Amino acid sequence: MPIDIEEIGEGYGPKISGAKTNKPNSREKVFRIFGTHDEAEAYYRLASHVYNGFARLGRLVVENIEVEEDSPGADLWTGTVHYHEQPKDKKKLLDDFPDYSFSTKGGKAKVTHSLQTLYAGAVPEPVYEDENIDGEDVQRRKIKVGEYNRNVKPPNFYRGINYEKGIFQGVEKIVPAWSSTISVTVPYDFVTPQYARLLRMMTGCVNSKPFDTMAPGESLFMGCDGSTRVEEPDDDDEEDENEPNDWELTPEQLRSKYIVWDLKFEFCGSPNMRNIFINKIGPFNKRGWDYVWVLTEDREANADDEEAETPSDDTEEPESEPGDPSEPKFSTENITISAPRAVYVERLYSYADFAVLGLF
Repeated sequence: MPIDIEEIGEGYGPKISGAKTNKPNSREKVFRIFGTHDEAEAYYRLASHVYNGFARLGRLVVENIEVEEDSPGADLWTGTVHYHEQPKDKKKLLDDFPDYSFSTKGGKAKVTHSLQTLYAGAVPEPVYEDENIDGEDVQRRKIKVGEYNRNVKPPNFYRGINYEKGIFQGVEKIVPAWSSTISVTVPYDFVTPQYARLLRMMTGCVNSKPFDTMAPGESLFMGCDGSTRVEEPDDDDEEDENEPNDWELTPEQLRSKYIVWDLKFEFCGSPNMRNIFINKIGPFNKRGWDYVWVLTEDREANADDEEAETPSDDTEEPESEPGDPSEPKFSTENITISAPRAVYVERLYSYADFAVLGLF
């Protein structure tokens, strides 16, 4: 059943009382969500709808989102989006921006084949001569001391690396990687029970839309650390005469006034790849966090097994260094190796719209 969202009313919505939010310049929008019995799904769909279409109302920005069941068993929910005015003070305005850090280090992957074999050589063989023994038809080989055949050609493994007992053991190499951390401080009311549950559900999801310079499929949400702390109002802040005294506030209102959340989000990035060939199989595409595995079989390697891999548009052929042979000469000897028979691309992670996290 499709999930539909409709707004109740239009424009900025009704003014919220200062006693409820301690922010006189606040507004709210109210929506109805149809077609799901899952509270977390209703929250996710509303948050995606809001952040992609109603993230701002002029100078007002989203403060928090709440959903509640409208009619039990009717797959109908009411969602309320609270907005507040951004601070006019420059320092406070800058404090609202998230702390952002990233790293491109630490990405490693095991590869079993290289892009190009630059050199291949074999141990020289000694040169022999034949001689008769006492005029009989018996031949024996006599080493010509000091003479060796240096034109011996090594076996062709077709760019396979570290061949041992019929299997290419491969080698680890640095691959493109991206990790980022986004730290934000949000009002206490921002982390509603629905938002906390959403964080749990989205951990281990991959972005379905562009996020943080990453194309869909490249960013993996590793999780979020959150903690509360007391933040006293600045002494310079003007007090609203209409605002009740602290002793008149409920515990929930006191928490909203003085407590904030420090949230730290962690993401990892892996690039999408396209036009991939493995042992003539392809071309195929792989999104960043998809998993590729190969079914292998034992067979003799010969000239027909040479991998006809075509570099993708994102890959450049390495240039040979001066003095390195661009095409080493190999022997025609057949060797039994573990060769690819079929290739599979598997999706391991669910996709989600990271806009619902409310970070940008």
